[in-house]
Amino acid sequence: MWIPHQAANAVIAELLEKERKVPVKLGRLGGLAGTVIGPLTAIPHRVVLRPAEPGKIRFLVEVEILEGNETLAIVEMETDVQPQLSRRVDGMHLSFGISAQDLSKVRPRLGASARAHLAGLLVERLSVARKVPESLVERAVAGAAEWLGKSTFPLLRDTLLKRLGEISLIDVRLPDLPVRRVDLESVREPDAIALAITTRLPVRRGVPASPIYTPNADVTVRMSGSAVVEAANWAIARGHLPRDYERNLKPRDGGKYRPILDWRHEDSTRPLAVHVFQQRGGCTHIRIGARPGLALDGDELVASIHDRKIELVQGTRTLRLGAWLKSLVSRSVDQSRRAAAHTEVTVGGEKLQLRLTEVGIDSDQLQFSFRVGIVQRR
Repeated sequence: MWIPHQAANAVIAELLEKERKVPVKLGRLGGLAGTVIGPLTAIPHRVVLRPAEPGKIRFLVEVEILEGNETLAIVEMETDVQPQLSRRVDGMHLSFGISAQDLSKVRPRLGASARAHLAGLLVERLSVARKVPESLVERAVAGAAEWLGKSTFPLLRDTLLKRLGEISLIDVRLPDLPVRRVDLESVREPDAIALAITTRLPVRRGVPASPIYTPNADVTVRMSGSAVVEAANWAIARGHLPRDYERNLKPRDGGKYRPILDWRHEDSTRPLAVHVFQQRGGCTHIRIGARPGLALDGDELVASIHDRKIELVQGTRTLRLGAWLKSLVSRSVDQSRRAAAHTEVTVGGEKLQLRLTEVGIDSDQLQFSFRVGIVQRR
């Protein structure tokens, strides 16, 4: 599963706008700079996700220091955070954001451009009264940088940065599948968060370690064909999908026939195999091979069946398989769609709507692409 940094950063930027309207008072600079620069305030400039080492997410936090309505400097802070996996009533969640503990290890800094701007401002204002030696300006800039990076940090941490931590908190409710492990990587190419979800289902072949990225989607979920059919078998076994069928293959509790699906990645013509077993009153076993297709018609997911072939019949063949097979595949694919759509992304307490925009089968994989939008505000 891919979540582009740009999608999360755009939501965080929108949430930051209201925080920019409530500046935090910082007082005056210490030393020589404080004699020519007035009282300062701080507002958030930006909070963005960046690539980090495997298993971690990096946040860059920039705070804008103002003298009146003019920008004096941009203070930068960067920290890596460890995502937390937890089980809740509605499923498995992966959460990450900036906490006070993370920020306690961070030393704010002034970038080169911010220091140059501050030096120019000090030279301009100090030179009004007298010619100031360059060494004195350098010491004044160093003192101002030290004050901004150290003396103001406790105040920023307990006020502005605490609110930024809440805004930057990202929570991902994972697809509705039995999850064994989640491996996370925040990568530079294609500048996104990559989640590799390992399920407890008996999947024989998963997606590649570096799946194809879909640049026109905000969230992309890819599942191997084996994972799709095992998710369907899991849903059938637990009654989420019809489990028992009558001879006419209409669903009914206690029916004699039960389907089991398989995915044969080595068979490109008919990768899907559907086994129908008679549970009582006989021992019929039928295996049908087919190649499924998927399309999106508006908001509706449409499944199709191609190259259908009855490959094995043991016992009496008295079942009407054609329309039933398409119905079973449609339900199974829709189960995977609902599992993928169960994915929920919350940024700063704002729940994002996932709208399915693209679906298809690419070689041995099923792909769902979503666009996101804020649908619920606090």
